[in-house]
Amino acid sequence: MNDVPEILSLFKEQLSNQIKAIVPAITGVELNEQSTQRIANGVASFEDWLEKHFAARSVAHELPLLALDDNGSVLSGAADLVVATDDGIWIIDHKSDQVDDPELAFNHYRPQLDAYARSLSSAGENVLGVGINWIRRGEVVLSCV
Repeated sequence: MNDVPEILSLFKEQLSNQIKAIVPAITGVELNEQSTQRIANGVASFEDWLEKHFAARSVAHELPLLALDDNGSVLSGAADLVVATDDGIWIIDHKSDQVDDPELAFNHYRPQLDAYARSLSSAGENVLGVGINWIRRGEVVLSCV
């Protein structure tokens, strides 16, 4: 029988080691142990939330998107996270903004999320909804489409 706390602890340790190696290589900034642990805890917490809220068949990270908007302009971007379930897909964007009201701030990014949803819908996907993972708050706001 698996010891869940032990597995979670091992996951966080491995994640911390990856963060220590990757962040300085990408940003040139060395993280102290406290910052590394805070990031690892945030990632683990989001992964736990994701597992509890979706019966995911697959999860795509940084999915490139290309589409035309209603005016014929080309939209190019990448969806941070696309979660595929048996019923359809959810598009989740990660935001690091410091916000007081995540529901209100969600509306600022709604056009971007709607464009991603239209792009995937036009490719034949059943888009169930969109969301934002407010990284600094550890909170996710979802909206059905």
